[in-house]
Amino acid sequence: MKNVLKLELKKAIKNTNFLVCILVGSLLCIASAVMQIQAYEQHAAVMGSVQKSKYIINTMLEVETFYNSWIGMDGFSLFNSLFYTFMPLICTLPFAWSYNKERNICYEHNMVIRCGRNRYYAAKYLATFISGGLAVLLPIVINVLLVAMVIPGYTSTIDYALYIGIQYPMIWSQIFYTNPLLYVILYLLLTFIFCGLMAAFGMCISYFTRNKVAALIVPFFVCSALGVMELLFAFNKDGVTLSPVVFLHPTPTGGYQNAWWVILLEGGILTAFTIISTYIRGRKHEIY
Repeated sequence: MKNVLKLELKKAIKNTNFLVCILVGSLLCIASAVMQIQAYEQHAAVMGSVQKSKYIINTMLEVETFYNSWIGMDGFSLFNSLFYTFMPLICTLPFAWSYNKERNICYEHNMVIRCGRNRYYAAKYLATFISGGLAVLLPIVINVLLVAMVIPGYTSTIDYALYIGIQYPMIWSQIFYTNPLLYVILYLLLTFIFCGLMAAFGMCISYFTRNKVAALIVPFFVCSALGVMELLFAFNKDGVTLSPVVFLHPTPTGGYQNAWWVILLEGGILTAFTIISTYIRGRKHEIY
């Protein structure tokens, strides 16, 4: 299993699609960081000039903080919107298509003969999951590092919740005002898991069709459909978001809030569907 997984990870990471996704995602995240840094420097310059005038004012340092400036908390820039909108494509493009390609060229036959069904399908699933998560996570980490190099990491207080947007009952809201670094790490982990699951979901679409494009775009259209459901159905009267594109964004966008029951329900469905379908594929699918 170890050697098969190593081979699949090498194919997943050392390919043009993965590098292109990392590059495009990084450019968007860097652009978001530059805009946030420029806004911080402009605010710092204004506050500096006011302080020199010896007026006693509230400089609102707790609002102008790194924890409120990384791309997850950037709820207004074009680059942030583009990154999160196309996130389902960024995580499926690197390797979700791989099984479909190997199935169509009969490479799947050779791998099953050499290493067995269970090892092949498990390695393919894990490699797709990891590559999809990394394709989104690495650009965000670049953004986090760039912003942290310039903007100080002040811990905000609940008094500034109106300006920051993190309020009860949003998930981990208490952690944000007590240990904001942990808050960032938890959202990075949640993003990695969901993007990995969306990539695995794209791979599992290949079990039912030989169309390579379907594996890439179905997760994107599912997220878009969930976004439309938010607008059409009255059950969402509390403003709870249904789309991963929105609830993986720590700061609320469009008046929606992140809810645990949505995250756990959709995460559970994705996990169950991808693992069970991959297990059945490995046990029941006739490849000869």
